[in-house]
Amino acid sequence: MDVLVDDRAFQLIGGHAAVDLANTLDWRFRDDGPEELLASYGDLLHFAEQSELVTAKQARQITRTAPDHAAAAALVACRELREAVAEDLTHAWYKGKDPQRPWQGETVPDYTDFQENGKYTWVKAPRFDQKPMQVGPLSQVLVGYAQGHPLTKKWTDLALDKISVIGKRRVSVTDLQSTMGRHVARAIRCAMLSELATKHWEYLVTSVSRGDTATYNPPKFPDGELQGVGTHEAPRGTLSHWVVVKNGRIANYQAVVPTTWNASPRDQNGTPGPYEASLVGNPVIDPEKPLEVLRTVHSYDPCMACACHTFDPEGKPIATVKVL
Repeated sequence: MDVLVDDRAFQLIGGHAAVDLANTLDWRFRDDGPEELLASYGDLLHFAEQSELVTAKQARQITRTAPDHAAAAALVACRELREAVAEDLTHAWYKGKDPQRPWQGETVPDYTDFQENGKYTWVKAPRFDQKPMQVGPLSQVLVGYAQGHPLTKKWTDLALDKISVIGKRRVSVTDLQSTMGRHVARAIRCAMLSELATKHWEYLVTSVSRGDTATYNPPKFPDGELQGVGTHEAPRGTLSHWVVVKNGRIANYQAVVPTTWNASPRDQNGTPGPYEASLVGNPVIDPEKPLEVLRTVHSYDPCMACACHTFDPEGKPIATVKVL
C-alpha cells in the first residue's frame, strides 16, 4: 500500500511519546469540534518517525508494504489507545456512573454509606482500555525487565540471585508477582535510582557550568479552550494530571494518582482493582488478627488520607479533621 506520509511537524513537548500521543487530538472542547492530528495512516507514520519510534527507512518500508485493511486498523487502534484512560464511578461515592475521561471528569461527592453491591468507597476506578492496572515498582520492574532495559535487568538479576542463595531455591522474575515481590521491586527501584542520581547530578553540574541556569519556563496560553496532560513515574507508580484551560484560566483539573489505580473498587463490569484482586484467596491464619491482609495491602505503599490538618500563616494548628 502506498501512503503519503504527511509533512506535518508535531509539537513533541510532552517528554514521552505516550504523552505526545494524547495531544494529537487538539482543541478537544472547541464548539465546532476537535482537530484530529492523526487524520490518516500517513500522519500516524510521521508521528512515529518524528517521535523516533521508527526510522525514516522503516516508515518508508511500512508505507510500501502495509495492506489497506492493516493500515486502517492500526489508525483506529492508535486513536482508541489515545483515549484509553477513563475513571469508572459505579462503586465510588461520587455522582455519576458511566466511565469519564479525565478531561471531562467530575468529582462531586454522593455519599450513600457502605453498600456491598452499590457505592462503597471514596476511590474512583481508573481503567486503561476498560482493564484495571497495577502501578508501582513491581509494574516498573516487570515492564523494564521484559523490554530488556539494561539497568532494570542488572539490579533485578542481582536481587534474584541474592534471594535464591538465601532461600536455597531458584527464584525467577515471575515470583515477583506477590506481596514480597512488591517489596523486592521497591528495593530494586531504589538501587536503580541511586545509580541514576549520580548520572543526573553530573548532567546538572555540566549544564550549570555551561550557563544553563533557567529554572522556570513561563507558560503562554492561547485564547479559547485547550487541554493538556502530564505523566510521571512516581515512586508509588504512574501519576497523571489532566487539565482543561479556558481563556488562560483552569476550567477543570483531575489527578489520576497511583493509589487510585491500585485501590480502585470494582467497575461497572464487576472487575476488581489490584488491592481487591490480590486479597482473593489470600490465606489468613487468625481472622481476629488479619495481618496477612495488612501486609498485602501495605506492599502497595498506599497513599490514603487519614487526617486533614489546617494551620494559620504562623504555623499554629487550627483544626484536625479525621477521615475514616
